Parts: sequence; structure tokens; C-alpha cells
Amino acid sequence: MRMIAVLAFVRKFVVPAVGTLLIASWVIVRFWGSGDSDGTFAMLALVGLVLGVLGPVVHFWNRRRLFKMRAALAPAGQFLELSDESLLLVVPGKAEAKYAWTTFTHTFEDERALTLYIEKASFHTIPKRGMSTKVLEELRNHLEHAKRL
Repeated sequence: MRMIAVLAFVRKFVVPAVGTLLIASWVIVRFWGSGDSDGTFAMLALVGLVLGVLGPVVHFWNRRRLFKMRAALAPAGQFLELSDESLLLVVPGKAEAKYAWTTFTHTFEDERALTLYIEKASFHTIPKRGMSTKVLEELRNHLEHAKRL
């Protein structure tokens, strides 16, 4: 679980930072230095552009695409049931999935949704608009308690 957190940190912060530094170094050498006669710094700037800009954009686009695909599979919505032992996710007429709280490796939350990751590429996104504040707080408490185990 700690390894996944380290990889997520590297992907979210270190890779874009390195890319930004590579682009900045190219700009400095190109415009304030002696120039770039052999194109070495231009290649570094291209790598920096890919790492610093395109990487996060592609990751964000893939998450949106996967969410839209999952939402299309459950047009009637999904329901969840919370217990002390597990979370039950139900898509009426299609699927049921029961997960122990310790199954979730990490979570991501923004103003619209809560994403529960099971593995690096396997996750469930739960829209907040369909949950009461009480249920959302109970869900957060269960996840926080499972993290400490």
C-alpha cells in the first residue's frame, strides 16, 4: 500500500516538476545562454513537455473517459450500503460488488465525487450529489479507520 502511495506521489508531483525544470533549463540556455548549437537542450525540452504537461493531461483525460464509460453502464445510478465490515455497491439489475474496507488502497476526493481505488487502475467513483452529508461522513470514517489498520 505504501508503494502505491509513493508511485502516485511521483506521478502527480515529481514527474511534472522534472518536466517543468527541463523546459525551464531549455528556455534559459536558449534565450540567456550561449544558444543550443547541437539541439541537446531542445530534446530535453521536448521530454520536459511530455513529462510536465502531456503526462498529467493524458492521465486526467483517461480518468474522465473511464468515468463516462462506467456511468453509461449504470444509467439508473448506483446504490451503496455501508456496514462496519464492508461496502456494498449495487448497480440495479446489473451487478453487486462487496468490498472489505481494507480492500481500498487509496482514495481521491474532490467537490463532485469520491474515488475509491482498489488497485492502481481499478476504482469506483461515487458521485457526492446523491449522498447525504451524514452518509458521506460515515463513508469517510470507515475509510479512515481502515487506513489505520
